[in-house]
Formats: sequence, C-alpha cells, structure tokens
Amino acid sequence: MKVEARLKVVSAEVAKKLSDFEDIAEQQLSSEKNKARIGKLEKGFG
Repeated sequence: MKVEARLKVVSAEVAKKLSDFEDIAEQQLSSEKNKARIGKLEKGFG
C-alpha cells in the first residue's frame, strides 16, 4: 500500500475515533450538568 493511501486510512480512523470521543465527552458533560440541576432542585424542595 502506498504511503499516501495508508495515511488517508489512518487519518480517517483517527477522525472517527476523535468524533466518537467528542460524542462521549459531550454526553458526559450533559450528564454532569443535569446532575447539578437535579441537585439544585432537590435542595430547593428540601
């Protein structure tokens, strides 16, 4: 396999993994924000 073709394959793999990681990080951040909101609501009713 030529170097250029291999670099394209590796680049695509890296881009996919980065996209997956960004999705996971975004979900985690959203989850943490929701936990904080729930905590504030619970304190308000406590």
